Amino acid sequence: MPEDDLERLIAAHLDDALAPDEAARLHARLRMDGEARRLLIAAARQAATLPRLALEHDARAAVPPPAHPPEPEAAPVRPRAPWRWPAAAAVFIATVGIGMLIRTAPPPFDLRVDGLAQIAHHAADSSGGPWLHAGDRITTTTGPATLSWTHEGTRLELGPDSSLSVEVASGAKRVRLERGALQAEVAHQPADGGVTIVTPFGRVEVVGTRFAVQIQEHGSTVSVERGAVRLVAAAAGQPAVLLESGY
Repeated sequence: MPEDDLERLIAAHLDDALAPDEAARLHARLRMDGEARRLLIAAARQAATLPRLALEHDARAAVPPPAHPPEPEAAPVRPRAPWRWPAAAAVFIATVGIGMLIRTAPPPFDLRVDGLAQIAHHAADSSGGPWLHAGDRITTTTGPATLSWTHEGTRLELGPDSSLSVEVASGAKRVRLERGALQAEVAHQPADGGVTIVTPFGRVEVVGTRFAVQIQEHGSTVSVERGAVRLVAAAAGQPAVLLESGY
């Protein structure tokens, strides 16, 4: 989308004059483009000052001048406003424009990785660093790495020579162990939460426990230290197995 078209769409949005197809284009651009979101914030801040400046101007005009006015001061130079719209749009941007920005911005995730790991970020607009999003892949070679949901204390320790990809990063969390081994300590999960470890041979569904998973040539080994996990085989028709502490 050309920049002049983006400015036109933002201005039309602030004036509540977007057609449905234009609104869809603007929302898509804001979801994918951090610079577009910054432009909207700047426009919101600037537009929100218009009513205040008008009131200050009216208040100054209502005050009679002093009997002996002081020496006139040089008028401040104001930068040219890059956005032009009716003053009525100022209130609209303060209440709706910022709200749309908050709704369309990618949600923050709480999953991070620490240790000796290589991270391949999947999202084109990912902020990078240790914070992980759905689609990211983590690979270890000589040392372990720890994935943690810091707000709840859930930790996955990925062993050396292992590879794991994040399928769902928040809520009902889901990761795929592609190679190697991991140890997991899962905090008690809410009703809509839980952690699922997927392997080539099945999946481990967890609601709160400490356990380990090891991928081998012809299968996966799961050992439970505390709590219980539910094992679901990859082959269709196989019954699920509840694996309790000590097994």
